[in-house]
Amino acid sequence: MRITLLLLLLISFSVSLSAQDAEFYEDQGLWKKVKAKKAKFKRVSSQSGDTLLTRSFQIENNQLLFERKWINDKPVGKWKTYDLEGSLLDSRNYDALVYLENSESAKQLKDELDCEKCTYAVFPGGKDSLVRYMGMNIRYPAIAKDLNLTGTVFVEVSVDEEGNPTPTRIIQSAHPYLDMECWSLVANMPKWTPATKNGNPVSSYYKLPFRFNLK
Repeated sequence: MRITLLLLLLISFSVSLSAQDAEFYEDQGLWKKVKAKKAKFKRVSSQSGDTLLTRSFQIENNQLLFERKWINDKPVGKWKTYDLEGSLLDSRNYDALVYLENSESAKQLKDELDCEKCTYAVFPGGKDSLVRYMGMNIRYPAIAKDLNLTGTVFVEVSVDEEGNPTPTRIIQSAHPYLDMECWSLVANMPKWTPATKNGNPVSSYYKLPFRFNLK
């Protein structure tokens, strides 16, 4: 009985090991593969059913540098990136993305506010400043470049009575990697001048387009 139990434990341990894959690198960017003895960094991937978890470590102190998770090849959960000292550099929650259920109705959406005594919300410096801000701060995710992902993303933005902008929905998606980049940019925008109705500040909604191409 003890022999059988020990054998089962050994088999179980062997199976769990086979579900993990470690790759070793000389550089933090994980470009140059090397043998384990010469490596300074490693990437560990584990597969469990439809779920794939990938993490990167600095080998010297086993410092976690990033963690990524996919289910059925779709990015999910919080993707976190750390520096070599362990300080959080970036955190993106793919579960926070909200999508317009009916893509056809996206064509019918209009910026809210339509009255004679209304003013629209304004980004600091006006429309030209908004375009410059978007162009200077949008990043083409490296993983999206590697996959040759392109397209246009439309984000619905809510600007409340105090001028705080908040992404509310993706009304046209290109890919979750690109959608998340746009969502994060909107979430980190500075305050706008809020819209007004009859002279009083009111909340309002707008559509912002983001175009990605690799030309």
